[in-house]
Amino acid sequence: RSPCPLLNTLANHGFLNRDGRSLTMYHIDAAIMSAMNMDLNTTQLFTANCFTELGLSTTDPSVAIDLEDLNAHGLTEHDASLTRLDKIQGDTLRLQPHMLDNMLNDAGPSPFLNTTSMGRTRARRERESLAAGSPILTSKAQGSCMIEAALVLVLLG
Repeated sequence: RSPCPLLNTLANHGFLNRDGRSLTMYHIDAAIMSAMNMDLNTTQLFTANCFTELGLSTTDPSVAIDLEDLNAHGLTEHDASLTRLDKIQGDTLRLQPHMLDNMLNDAGPSPFLNTTSMGRTRARRERESLAAGSPILTSKAQGSCMIEAALVLVLLG
């Protein structure tokens, strides 16, 4: 449904509409706060950014998206994802099991993901992205990549 594993998980577990359709900013904010125990200001930064990137109003409470709308390359979806293919490689929506395995293997001898392993994963994914023929990440995409890596560690502890 979405290139965002967090939002897919929230839909899979019923915090969002299971079909991923007709989601307002309120729905997404409430789901993230409920499932992840994040504060409203943090969730609103995330949702407002997504809606703004898609050219949608952040003040009209009736404006809704479908999770698949987030698959807008260069806006809300980017290359060098931790577990998704680059746009040039095809399917950016589905988790790639081998990519997840590689991320877990980056932890090395440790049984846990940590800042060092996530740094290895980020560097590896950027090298793989360039090798696949994708352009170098923009500073905006690099920022998104760093936030995602940090969220993995924050949310999984």
